[in-house]
Amino acid sequence: MNLRLDFIKAQEPMCSEIIRTINQYGLIEDGEKVAVAVSGGKDSMVLLYLLWYLNKYSYLNYQVVAMHVKTADYDTAPVADICRQLGIEYFDLKINMERIKSSKSLCYSCSRFKRVAMWEKMEELGITKLALGHHANDAIETFFMNLFEHSKIESIRPKVIYNKYPLVIIRPILTIPEEKIIKIFTSMKLPLIDYVCPHEEKNIRSEFRKKIGQMGELFDSKDMLSRMIKALKQNNPEDCWVNDEIGDRVK
Repeated sequence: MNLRLDFIKAQEPMCSEIIRTINQYGLIEDGEKVAVAVSGGKDSMVLLYLLWYLNKYSYLNYQVVAMHVKTADYDTAPVADICRQLGIEYFDLKINMERIKSSKSLCYSCSRFKRVAMWEKMEELGITKLALGHHANDAIETFFMNLFEHSKIESIRPKVIYNKYPLVIIRPILTIPEEKIIKIFTSMKLPLIDYVCPHEEKNIRSEFRKKIGQMGELFDSKDMLSRMIKALKQNNPEDCWVNDEIGDRVK
C-alpha cells in the first residue's frame, strides 16, 4: 500500500471539508478515542484511512480503533492487514445470525445487533464515539426516501446522541460525494472484504439511487448534489411546518 505524503495536497479541499464538518458539529474532541465501524466496503475503508491520515498529518488529535462485525465465516485478513500497516488497533466481533433470521425486518435487526456488539466492545474500551462511513449520496438518498415513502423532511445527520446509552454516532464524511470516495479508494489501492451478504436487500434505496442520478440531467444542474448538501446544512427547522404558532394564522 502506498501511503503517499503528497495525498493531502491533492485532496486538500476535501480534507479541509472533513475537518470543517468535524469542527462544526463537534464530532471528535481533542485527545479522545474513536471507533470506526468497518464493514469491509469502500466507504468504511476510505473513512478509516482518512481518519488515520487527518490524525497523522493535520492538527487534529485523537486515536482510532477499527471494528468489524462478522455475520458469517469469511476472511477478514485484508482489514486486519491494513490496520496493522496503519498502526490501528483492530477488533473482529461476531453476532449470532440464527437469532436474527426469524426477524421480519432482517436487515434492520442485523444492523441493530451489529451496533450493540460494537457498543458493548466500546463500553469495555471506554469509547463513546462510533464513526460510520455514510457519504453525501447516502444523505440525499435518505432525504428522498423519507420524503416520498414516509412523508418526512429528514435525512441522516452528522451526529446522533443516544439518550439510553453512552453512545454517539458520527459521520465525518457525510458531505463528501461518493465519486470522491471511489477516487480515493482506487488511487490508494485500499482492500475489500470478499463477502456479499446473501440477505442483502435489493431494496427501494437502489431505485432511489437510480432516479436521483437522473435528476441532475432533468433539472440541468451539474452541481445538484453539492447544492442539496448545502441546503441540508443550512436547513432551519422553523422553515418547516412544525407547529401552528409559526407565521400568520387565519382566525
